[in-house]
Amino acid sequence: ICLPSMQCFVTEGAAGRSKENWEWTPADDSKPNTAESLRELLSYYHIDMEEFDETALMQLVEEVYETRISTLTVRDKELTRNTQIIKVWIATDILSVPYMLVHKSKQQKGKLDTRMTDRPISMRLTRGLSWKQALPKALADRLGLERDQQKDSIDIDEGSYRLCEEVEYSRSYPGLKTVYRIHEVTCRAASNCTKLGLPTGHDLGFTRGSDSDTVVTEFNWRARRDLFRNVSLRSRSFFDELVTEDPNKLDPKRRLPAPKPLMSSIAGGAQPKRNSALGMAAGQSTTVVEDVMKGRQADWTRARNAAKRIRDRDYTCKHFYEDCVAAFPELALYMGVAGPDGAPPSVTTSSGRSADDEYQRTLGALFAVYWLMRLNTDGAQSFCFGVGGDDWAPLGADSRSPKRSGDEIGKRRNFLQQVDWALFDEVLVAAGILKPKPGGAANDFVHDEDRTLGMLALTAIHDIMKVDGLSPAVAGWREFCGYKPGEVITDHDVALGYVLEHLPDALPSYAGLPQKQKDSVKFTQCNMEYNMGWLVQAEAPPGGLFKKFREIICAGQADPQDVAFYFVHWLTDLAGAEPYPQEGAEKFVLKFPMKVLLSFLNSFGFVKHLSSQTETEVFENYLEWRWKTQSPSLGVVPTDEGSIAMMRLVVMAQGQGSIWLEAYRSLNTPQRELLDCELACTGASGQCYARDASANGRGPAFLLYYAPALLQKNAAHARGALDALAEVFKQARALWPIDLDAQGEVVTIMLDALKELTVPAMQQLGPGEVWALHRTSSKSAQVKKLSMLKTMDLDWRNLQVLSLAPQSQQAGLFAEPERDVVFGTSMMPYLSETQPSTKAADHCSWSLCWRSVNGRC
Repeated sequence: ICLPSMQCFVTEGAAGRSKENWEWTPADDSKPNTAESLRELLSYYHIDMEEFDETALMQLVEEVYETRISTLTVRDKELTRNTQIIKVWIATDILSVPYMLVHKSKQQKGKLDTRMTDRPISMRLTRGLSWKQALPKALADRLGLERDQQKDSIDIDEGSYRLCEEVEYSRSYPGLKTVYRIHEVTCRAASNCTKLGLPTGHDLGFTRGSDSDTVVTEFNWRARRDLFRNVSLRSRSFFDELVTEDPNKLDPKRRLPAPKPLMSSIAGGAQPKRNSALGMAAGQSTTVVEDVMKGRQADWTRARNAAKRIRDRDYTCKHFYEDCVAAFPELALYMGVAGPDGAPPSVTTSSGRSADDEYQRTLGALFAVYWLMRLNTDGAQSFCFGVGGDDWAPLGADSRSPKRSGDEIGKRRNFLQQVDWALFDEVLVAAGILKPKPGGAANDFVHDEDRTLGMLALTAIHDIMKVDGLSPAVAGWREFCGYKPGEVITDHDVALGYVLEHLPDALPSYAGLPQKQKDSVKFTQCNMEYNMGWLVQAEAPPGGLFKKFREIICAGQADPQDVAFYFVHWLTDLAGAEPYPQEGAEKFVLKFPMKVLLSFLNSFGFVKHLSSQTETEVFENYLEWRWKTQSPSLGVVPTDEGSIAMMRLVVMAQGQGSIWLEAYRSLNTPQRELLDCELACTGASGQCYARDASANGRGPAFLLYYAPALLQKNAAHARGALDALAEVFKQARALWPIDLDAQGEVVTIMLDALKELTVPAMQQLGPGEVWALHRTSSKSAQVKKLSMLKTMDLDWRNLQVLSLAPQSQQAGLFAEPERDVVFGTSMMPYLSETQPSTKAADHCSWSLCWRSVNGRC
C-alpha cells in the first residue's frame, strides 16, 4: 500500500470489474499541512530554511497541500520534491515550411518575462492526472482552446510521446532535490485554425487569471529549422530556471507612447456601464462605440496632409506618425474608455494581447504603408532596418543604436538585397494607390491621394473591435454573417464590417471618406474564406479556393482595384504584426520565409481578376503562368487531357519539375488517368478547364491537404509519391462516388499522417498495420495508420484501406486487379459474422481477423 513513500495507488475488484483509487491523507486534526509542520520536516532533513526567500515556504505549502502539483517523498534518506510537467509542441505547415508554436513573452504584475522565449506550451500536472487528461486542460488553460475547438483543430500525435525524468536541486527551494517527470508530446494544428493565428502565422496572445493577478502570455510561430538549431530547447529548463546575464546585452525593442483613454460623452463624463454581450451603453440604445465617439471628429487637414505628402523626401516618418495620431481619433479606443475619475481602465482584447500591443501593431501597419509608398527613396531601407529613436532617420547595418545581434543584422541586410521590391509596387499599382507617372520611367509613380487616404483610415480602425466590450450585437431580425439577432459579434473583422454597414457614422475616420473609398474599406471586412497557400501551391481545386471570395466580390460589385486594395491591407497588416513600429517590418524581414512572401506577392496579379473571370479561369491562368516561369524551362505549356494534372503537380512540388513530369509519364495507364481526372475536378458548378475538360460534371472535387508537403518530401521517390496520391484519390472516390449534383462541392482529405514520410517509410508497416482513409464527416476524411490486431471495433462503412505497398507486392497480393478492394470491403461481413458477443465477464471472447504480414494477408 505504498509505504513509506505514501504515493497514490489503484486496486482492482474481482474479475477486474471495478477500480478504486487510493491516497494517503492526514487522519487527525493536527493539520500537518501547515507551514510550521513543513518547516519542521525540512529541518529534519537538514534543508537550510535561511536560504529560502520570504515567500518560498508558503509557495511550497500551496503546491504540496493545496494545488497538489508536487509531492514530498523520501528517497535514499533524502527528502525529495516530485513534480510532473506536460510539454506540448504544436506544429503546423505554412506553405510546406514546418512551424512550431512557442512562447514569446509573459507579462504579469507589470513585469515582462522573456525567460520562456522559444519554449513550448507547458503545465504542471496535479496529482493523479495522466498526461492524456492533462493535455486538453493545458491547451484550454494556456491557449484558450475549448474542447470542441480542440476536436476540430488539434490532432495529437501519440507516437511522438516520450517521458523523461531529471533530478536537479531546485532554484526556488535551495537544497531541496527535485525530480522532474516530463511528458512531452507533439500536436498538429489545422492550418485554418484562426484561434492560433493561422493560416498566416500571426502572433497570438492569451490572458488568464483574475483581475488582481492577470497573466498575458504571447506566442509566436517559429520555423522548425530555426527553432531547433539550439538543441538545448529539447532539454528541461521550464521551471526553476537559472538567470544568466548576457555580457553583450542587446538593446530592447522600442515602443511609442500610448494615447490617453477616451472619456465618455455621457453628461458629466460618467463611464458607461457596458454590457459586453451587447456592446451597449447602459440605458442607451446606442453601442459603446457610438457613445464614446459621439461628437468627435477626424482631423481631415492632418489626414490629408499625410496622404498628400507621404512620398515627399522631406516628409519624415516622424511627421507621418504625428499626423496620423492627430488625425484618427479611433486610435485611442485601443486604450479603453476612461471612468469618471479619469483613471485608466482595465482593458482586455479578444486576441489575448495587451491593449498597448494592439496599438503598437496598428502603428506598425501604418508605418508599413508609409515605407512601401516610398520605395523610390528611403522606404526599403526603413522597412528592413527601421528608424532611429531620436531623429527618425532610416537605420542601416552600421547603425550604432539600437544594438542588435549580428544574426539579426544579417537577416535585415539579406532581405534588403534579395527581395524583388518591384513586386510591392505592382500590388500598390493594382490597388490604384500608385499610378504610373505620365511620361515617366517604368518605375516612376505618382500616388492617388484619395486611395492613400482610404488605406490610412482603414489601417487606423481595422483592429479596434479586438477591444473587449466594443463589439456590437446584431440588431433587428436578420442574421449578419452567421450571427443571429441579439448575438454579440465575436469576430473582430465581422464586427467592424457590421459597424461600417449598419452604423456608418459611428467612426469619424470612416464617415468622412469619399464614397468610393468607403466601399473599398467595407469590402476588406468581408469573410473571404481564402487561403493563399492553397493557390501558390495549387493545393485546392478552384471552387474550394475562390468560391466564397468571388461570391463576395460579385455581390458587392467590387472591381479589381478593390481586390488588390484588400491584399495591400493584408500585406501591411502582417508586415506590422510585431508591436515595435520603429524597428521596421520585423514580421517579414526576420520571421517570414522569403519564398513564401514572394509567392504571395506574385499571386496578387491573378486573384484581382476574380471580378471578371470565373474561379476556374483565374486558377488556370495562374497554373499557365507558373509553368512558363519554371526554371529550368519545362517546354511548351501542355494542353488536352492530363495537362491540368501535370501543371498542378509541378506547382505542388515547388521545384525539380522535370523529375515529377518523368514520374507522371511512367505511371501505369489506370493510375495516370485517375490523377488526370481527379486533379481536373473544379469543385465549381458548371465550370471546367479550357485545356482539359475530362472531369466536366464530376463531383465532388477533392482537396488533398498537405499533398504539396508530401511531394516535396519525396523528390527522390517521385514515382512512389504519385502512386500514393493516386491510391488516396481512388479510395476517396470509393467513399464519395461520382455525383453530378455535387460538382460544386469540395471534400477535404487530410494527409498530415503521410506528409513527413518518405515513400519507403510509408511502406514499412508492422504486423496487422494498414494505412486507411477514414471519413470523418460528409465533407472531410483523414489518412490514418490502423492496427488490425489492436482495434476490432472499426466502422468499415467509413473506412477504405490504402494499398501503399510497392507494385511488385501488390501484384502478388491481388492476383486479379478488380479484387484490390477486397482488403477494405469484402472482409467486413466476414469479420462481423465471426465475432461472438461476450456472455460473461469471466469468459474469453475469440475473434477472427486478417493479418497483414510482409504485404500479404
